[in-house]
Amino acid sequence: MRPAAILTAVAGIGTVAGLIAAGGERLGSALDPEETAAPTDLHVPPPAAAARPTTSPEASMNARRVDDVSQFYPAVVDGKPLERIAAAEPAQPARIAEDKDANLVRPVAESAGVLAFGERRLQLAGINPTPADKICTDRKGREWPCGMLAKTNVRLFLRLRTVRCDLDSS
Repeated sequence: MRPAAILTAVAGIGTVAGLIAAGGERLGSALDPEETAAPTDLHVPPPAAAARPTTSPEASMNARRVDDVSQFYPAVVDGKPLERIAAAEPAQPARIAEDKDANLVRPVAESAGVLAFGERRLQLAGINPTPADKICTDRKGREWPCGMLAKTNVRLFLRLRTVRCDLDSS
């Protein structure tokens, strides 16, 4: 090791030892038994005798106050004892009108305007189905896969959402 590293290590150890010693002295002088004693003005009830459990139902009906707080919860109101009443019946939920719509979960776009749900196919109203293999030409005569682009856009729109729709009985 280099002499500078040894000197730095010894100085650091000495500094830490000095701080610990100084902190111990300050801590020892700050502890005054009179300052740290528990306050005596708090009312602490004497320990109660061990209560024995009873099996008699009559004895368990004679309740006693457990603490001073229970005086705020009286067993009588206006001189009459409290009485138990029956629980209120929960309100009946409103009946929901019969739903004739269908939730079609996780549709697959076969093409633009046609969705597949298992073995069933559903054509969307107001959309002319575009086959996925359709090729279109632009004004300059260049060809591009318009059917695949339409299908991709429908898939991006759906993104595994649930489709709610009116299904005819036919």
